[in-house]
Amino acid sequence: MILIICNTSYQVFNAINLKMQMHPDEEIDIILSEHTNLQGLEKNLNVCKLFRNVYLAETLTLARQFYFFEDSKKLNALLQPEKYVKDCLDIDYLQYDIIYTANVDGYINLIFRMHLLNQTFCEIRYYEDGWTTYANDWSNFAYSPYEKHFYEVLGQDIFCKALRTIYVYEPKLGCYSDKFEYKQLPKIDINDMKMKTVYNFIFEYNKYKEDIDLYKTNAIFLEEAFLQDGYQNNDLDLILNVAQRVGESHLLVKRHPRLLKNRFESLEIITNSNFSIPWEVIIFNNDFKDKILFTITSGAVLTPRLVFGIPTFSIFMRDLLIGPVSPMYKTKGFQNFINMFRKLNPNEVYIPKTLNGIQICIDTILEEMQTCEWILKKQEIKHED
Repeated sequence: MILIICNTSYQVFNAINLKMQMHPDEEIDIILSEHTNLQGLEKNLNVCKLFRNVYLAETLTLARQFYFFEDSKKLNALLQPEKYVKDCLDIDYLQYDIIYTANVDGYINLIFRMHLLNQTFCEIRYYEDGWTTYANDWSNFAYSPYEKHFYEVLGQDIFCKALRTIYVYEPKLGCYSDKFEYKQLPKIDINDMKMKTVYNFIFEYNKYKEDIDLYKTNAIFLEEAFLQDGYQNNDLDLILNVAQRVGESHLLVKRHPRLLKNRFESLEIITNSNFSIPWEVIIFNNDFKDKILFTITSGAVLTPRLVFGIPTFSIFMRDLLIGPVSPMYKTKGFQNFINMFRKLNPNEVYIPKTLNGIQICIDTILEEMQTCEWILKKQEIKHED
């Protein structure tokens, strides 16, 4: 039996792909956590009957707090993991011999601990969750700093050391092939109408026509949740700079769902209002070959290429960011991932070093496109003096 655990809509998207393309004839259960609001998907997933059981679970507290338990409480959880995981969702976890997860956390580790104590075999498989899946050394997450202490107390392996295999859309981009085996998660054929119908039904794509029509534009900026994460920087200035260059009426800012406030409400910039449709489903239903995707650091601009194999032009403005940013964007793994992607897909990712470099990147992309039909014609673009 197989279990897939999902904390985000993108993970649900990939769980559906796992079921339809990798395990079409096997019985699979799926867990939807409350890390993000996934409750609305339960009904449609049940109607589709892709999965044997669709569960809703409250895993967030255990997932995040386990590593911060006092030693006595942590030891108790390791000795009685069943109590803790069943408080999140009361099912028979020992029936599964394969568990797919996109997050190595306290909940996952205690499920693994249950199998260890019961001497059952369970293979933990990690699956695609964006650029971090390629660029993070997951052994740092699987091996808690408390492990040595509890290993000495219990005299056996404690945490999720079963994690060896990572399923991603482009295994060649895996940055830690010396520690993990990166395997192919099947790419999705953009012309596969059966899969598109399933995705559109589950995520109710056609329910929000007014909003989804916005994605027909040819310039999209993916906002990031810097403010929500406590980072005060110049990301808004960079978005406005791009809007000035391409024309406000030609740019769609895809707002980040964790930023509740619309920073563009008083500006003449187009933004989406619906957050229930995953970015990947939007790509599935639109032509992205003639678009330029802008971002500061978001790997989501690479999704058309990674998930669907569609070449798409993107501009990363990470080097123009002034102010703090999450340390993970400065890691060697992140740098290696971007560099390897650029080598594998030449002329698709552009990284300006100056503000005027943004314009140079746009001009170069337009030349690459070699079409006069594109909406951002050179005569419409504003140049700096």
